[in-house]
Amino acid sequence: MQVTYLFEVFWFITLILSFIHFSKQTSWKDACVFFIPALIWGYSLEFFGIIIYKMYFYPTQNYILVLFNVPLTIAAGWATMLYLGYYLTTKLLHAKKNIKMDIETALISTSFDIILLEPLAFIYKLWIWTQNNLWFGAPLLNFIGWFFGISIFMATYGFTTNKVKDKNKQLTLMLILLIPAKIFLHLIGITYFLFFSTF
Repeated sequence: MQVTYLFEVFWFITLILSFIHFSKQTSWKDACVFFIPALIWGYSLEFFGIIIYKMYFYPTQNYILVLFNVPLTIAAGWATMLYLGYYLTTKLLHAKKNIKMDIETALISTSFDIILLEPLAFIYKLWIWTQNNLWFGAPLLNFIGWFFGISIFMATYGFTTNKVKDKNKQLTLMLILLIPAKIFLHLIGITYFLFFSTF
């Protein structure tokens, strides 16, 4: 069995467990408000990241579930990492929903990518960077993307859940607000890419 298959199974199982955990902490509707946008956000980051920056690719022949050159397990991984960072920040560090919490969540989740995901990806070719760069092939832009991607998502989530109480409206507003958030994030990425792409 290929490592990528185990990687897929792992992230889908952790996604389900994370959803159940969130549901027990609050409600299944609250979990949907978090996880549905998180899955879409994670997938779109990867999809547009590959198209715009062309700095990495997935060996899609090694994955089972793939949509437009992005393994769906990557979206599951993003959603799970977002929740892990959010849970550790709010429950263990007792951070309140504000910009500090967004930054702490981003730092925790980005640290997991640096310490665990990138080395594993490099060893097992889960994804492949087109040039050997800063850390196990990953350039600095990758970690900047992780940090801002998570910060922006969490800020959008915090704003939405504070402003709107109806869960259906929360979900709708969240999905709408993530569109300009996505544009803003890629403007940051493109600016960095144009001026500092060698790092």
